[in-house]
Amino acid sequence: DDPRWLAYTWRRVMPGRVIALNTGLQESPYMPYIPQEDRSAYDTLIGTLAESLRRHEPSRRKGHANYVITQILRKAWGVDVAANESYSGYADMIGTLECAKLEMYRRWVGPYEDTAIQRHGDL
Repeated sequence: DDPRWLAYTWRRVMPGRVIALNTGLQESPYMPYIPQEDRSAYDTLIGTLAESLRRHEPSRRKGHANYVITQILRKAWGVDVAANESYSGYADMIGTLECAKLEMYRRWVGPYEDTAIQRHGDL
């Protein structure tokens, strides 16, 4: 994995208009992975939440999971309080969701599909 991130410089081109200029790869200030010892603080809570979600039928579980995920992010970023709302906070939350989605696909869905192709043949 490349420990760099794509950097952008934001330039105001006229009042109310901002564009992003790609300035290339730079060293990342950190990677989003957390150390194993930090994960234990979340694991019990995650297990409890997951067990609560499993009690619902799959057709209803999606809505419950959406609520839980949304509320965790809103509270973690503090935007559940109107005075703390910001575009930056919402953008960070959506970026976090997008990266989690991509990580889930890369780590579990892609390999599952590869195995299914080997079993059943390609499309």
